[in-house]
Amino acid sequence: MKNCILLGFLFLLFNACQEQHTASKLKLTVNLSGDYPKTLRLKFDDKLLKKDVKNSQAVFEATLESGKSAKILLNDSTSSQTFYIEPKSQSLNLLVDKVTIGKLSYLESKLQLIELTEAKKILESYEKFKLKKISEKSFLNQFEKFNLKHPNHQVIGFILSELAYDNLIKFKKLQLLFEQTVRKAFTKSDFDRFENYYTKRKKYQIGNPFFDFELNDLENKLISKSNLNNRLIFVEFWSTWQAEKALIQQKSLLNNYRQNKANGFEIVAISLNTNKSEWIKHVLGQQMPWINLIAEQGFTNKIATELGITHIPQNFLIDQKGNIIAKNISLKELEVYQNIILD
Repeated sequence: MKNCILLGFLFLLFNACQEQHTASKLKLTVNLSGDYPKTLRLKFDDKLLKKDVKNSQAVFEATLESGKSAKILLNDSTSSQTFYIEPKSQSLNLLVDKVTIGKLSYLESKLQLIELTEAKKILESYEKFKLKKISEKSFLNQFEKFNLKHPNHQVIGFILSELAYDNLIKFKKLQLLFEQTVRKAFTKSDFDRFENYYTKRKKYQIGNPFFDFELNDLENKLISKSNLNNRLIFVEFWSTWQAEKALIQQKSLLNNYRQNKANGFEIVAISLNTNKSEWIKHVLGQQMPWINLIAEQGFTNKIATELGITHIPQNFLIDQKGNIIAKNISLKELEVYQNIILD
């Protein structure tokens, strides 16, 4: 009887081990078409798996503890776009084209995932959040559940680097998400990118001093942050090449500016145009009465790189002491702050 119980226990243990082993196995089938090479390589972490193509297919097998960021290498200089492999059976289609320009030839590839992986689900959710098709609360709820269920999945590190880059959530929330994430969830490149923008978000979070800038106005006069002390300042980053969107906001701000300027309110519109004459023509043509400055190197200008400005329009609200009190607010939210702060 005891032997039967022991054998039963060993059988259950064996099955559990088998299930765990199966769950950690990746079998990736790559279906190829076009001008593909005879051999493919799969790169993830520090691993490089090599497989010959047979009957327009290459099948890779590996043991994974979690989802990994991966690429298919076609040769020493060309790879597929990044995708995520997970410990299960997966298939993808890879179309390869040989492009010839004069004496130069190179390969281009287009990748299509067949199965809806866990990584693809959470990435689609993030795209919906960026496009405001779902709320921040809804996305972060999904992301936190994903992080708990798949703590080492490298798509987590990628999304955190995107959140830091896009600056779509408050710093304290970004900080909390980072504290809940293990280092294994980052590739080196994702961690470096996250760290770069996380540092900027931390330095210029709400409550901290705004960047001490010096930029030229329409008359080529240098204007600095110190010139604007003792005023409530709405700093807007924009450019003429997204003028339609910027104009809508600027026209909405015009009445607000006229009503509040005498009470200690100022708007500083910082253009990221690289074409100064185009900026001058636009500002004069639209009769923008506030302080207009230009960061002529655009996104590579020091103020943009220091603040981590990666897309526009963006705005900051600065109090009379030069500290950031709000970021990326609407006109209605601005009016609330004005009612509280201005005389």
